[in-house]
Amino acid sequence: MESFGRQLAVLFVRTATNWGLLTGVGTFFLYAVGYLALRFQLTALGVGTDWDLVDERYLFEGARFLIFLVLCVPLLVIIALPLVAIAWLGRKSARLGSAMSNWWSKKTGPLVAGNLLAVVLIECGLRQCLLFDNLLLRDHLPQPDWWAMILKASTGTAAQLYFSLMLGGIVGTALLALCIDSWKEAGTAHRSLAALLVLLVSIACLLLPVNYGVLRCTRPMPRVVLGRIEGIEPKSTVWLIWEGNQGATFLVHEPQHRRKLITLPRQQVPRLEIIAYDSFTALRPSVRASMSAPETLLATLERIAGFSASPLGVRSDRLPDPIGGSIVVMSSEGLGEEPLTDEPGYRSPIFLPDDTHVCALRDDRLVKISLAGGPRTELATLPGVQRLIGTAAEDPNRLYFLAQIQGRSTIQWYDIASGGIGVRSNDPDSSTLDLICGDERHYGTICLFVRTQSEPDGTTWSDVLIQRGHDPETPLTSGQGISSRQPALSHNRKLVVLVRQTK
Repeated sequence: MESFGRQLAVLFVRTATNWGLLTGVGTFFLYAVGYLALRFQLTALGVGTDWDLVDERYLFEGARFLIFLVLCVPLLVIIALPLVAIAWLGRKSARLGSAMSNWWSKKTGPLVAGNLLAVVLIECGLRQCLLFDNLLLRDHLPQPDWWAMILKASTGTAAQLYFSLMLGGIVGTALLALCIDSWKEAGTAHRSLAALLVLLVSIACLLLPVNYGVLRCTRPMPRVVLGRIEGIEPKSTVWLIWEGNQGATFLVHEPQHRRKLITLPRQQVPRLEIIAYDSFTALRPSVRASMSAPETLLATLERIAGFSASPLGVRSDRLPDPIGGSIVVMSSEGLGEEPLTDEPGYRSPIFLPDDTHVCALRDDRLVKISLAGGPRTELATLPGVQRLIGTAAEDPNRLYFLAQIQGRSTIQWYDIASGGIGVRSNDPDSSTLDLICGDERHYGTICLFVRTQSEPDGTTWSDVLIQRGHDPETPLTSGQGISSRQPALSHNRKLVVLVRQTK
C-alpha cells in the first residue's frame, strides 16, 4: 500500500512538472482535430470561404469531437464483450490457446493481419466520407448508399454505432503491433511490417475527425428571416449555414425550385431573426439516396398517394384543420367549379383511381361520392381517422389513411372491396406526418398549395393555387372571405377536389 502511495506521489509530481507541456500538446491536438472536423464539415455543405488560421471555434469543435469519442466508448465496450469472451474461452482451451500463442510469437502473422485489417478499414469504412461534398446543392447523394443512410438517419444512434465500429477497428489493429517486444531485436521484415502498420493506423486516426466533421453537417440549421437583400428573391426560404469573421453564408430555396448558396459580407448582413431549426433532410427534401434497402415510408406514400414531399420544404401556409366544409370539384385549369355536397362537415377528399368518384371523411365515417351525382355511400367507420392519404397503385381497393389511436399516430389501410382494416406503420416520423397533414401536394411537376389572403379590414381566408413546373402560380379559388383547403389532384391530372370551409 505504501509502495502504491509512493508511486502515485511520483506520478503526481511528474505531471505537475510537465503540466505546461501536457496542456500545450492537448490544446494543439484539440485545435488540429477541430480544424479537420470543421473544415470537412463545411466542405460537405459546400462552404469553402472565410477561413482564418487562428479561430477559437477549431478548439471548441475539437472538444466536441473528444466528447463524441468518449460517448462512443461504452458502445465499443458492449461490442467488444463477445470478442473478449471468445478470447477467454480460447485461453481456457489448451489446444486453441497453444495455437494462438504460437501464431503470436512468430510475429509475421499478427503484423500481416494488422496491415490487411487497416487497409480494409480505411478503404471500406473510413474513406467513404471524402466522397460526400456539396451536399446542399447536389441532386442526389453520392455512393455508397449505406453511408448516405447513416448521414440521413433522424437520430445519432447510427452515427455512434458506425463511429464505435471504426474506433474499435483502429484500436484492435494497433494492438496487433504489440507482438514486437523489442524494436532493436526485430528483423528487417518485421520492422518494415510494423512501420507500415503504424503508418496505416495513423492515417485511420486522421480520418476519424474527418468522418466526424462530415457527420456533423447534418446538425439542425437555423431558418432565418432576412430583409430585402439583393440576390435573394422575396418569399425564399433561407437558412444560415456559416457565420465567419468576414461574412455569412446562407442556403436559399427560391420559389422557382432553385437552391443556391450565397455569401454576404458582414456589413451587408442585417439583423438575423431565427424562426426555427430544420433538419438536414428538410434542407434538401427533394433528394433521397438510392437505396437497395427496404422502401422508405415517404417513398411508399409517394407511390400509393401520387404526391411527394416539396423540394423546397413546407410551402403552404400552416393553418388549423377546418372544422367542416363542403366538397367542391373543378378543372385543374380553374374552370367549371361544381359543388359535390350541399351540407358542411366534410374533409380530406381524394380521388379514387377511376377519377369518377371521390372519397372524403365526415367525422369518423368514410363517404364515397360520385362526380356524376346521385346518393352518397357511407363505406365504413374508421376509428380515430385524421386524414385520407390515397389508394395503392397495385391494389386500387386499398385506401390508406392516418389515424390516432390512444395518442399514437398510425398509418392504416381500408379495403374497399372486403371492408377489412389493417396497419401499414406505427408512429411515423415528423416529416411523414407533416407531408400527410399539410395542404401542399406535389404531383410530379404540378404543385397544389394554399396561401392566406387578407383585406385591409382584417378579413382573412385561404385560397388554393396551382403551379406547373416553372410557370407562374395560378389561383384556383378566390375566396373573398371564404377559405378553400385540402386540395387533391385527380390521377389524370385534369380535376382538382377541395374543401370549401363553412363558418
